[in-house]
Amino acid sequence: MNPHCINSAQKVIPYFIAGDTFKVPFQLYDIKTGEGFEITQEMEIAVKIVDIQGRLIAEPEVTIYPNQQTDKGFVLLSVAPNVSATWKSGFALFDIKVMINEQIKHSSKYKFEVDEAIS
Repeated sequence: MNPHCINSAQKVIPYFIAGDTFKVPFQLYDIKTGEGFEITQEMEIAVKIVDIQGRLIAEPEVTIYPNQQTDKGFVLLSVAPNVSATWKSGFALFDIKVMINEQIKHSSKYKFEVDEAIS
């Protein structure tokens, strides 16, 4: 995601230009300790991006950072520009679902604004 932000009533909402490459690094962490947790082979990670009406607009590729000893919990979410080019202006949401030994955990929802490119 581009490092652009807009202020909206005390909250900073990131925005993304449709048609750009969507790459967002994310860290999964333990809410009790605040520290990233090592992602193991037993874990499955899934992400869906929906528009504000709840319609699916992308399922990002999830790349786990290879060195989980130094980059505990880090993943990269990626969407190709040909997919993001189809996104309409407005708000979009996503969360991250982690499945560990038949247990399912979801992150908070993350909201960002999609805008159209001019050039």
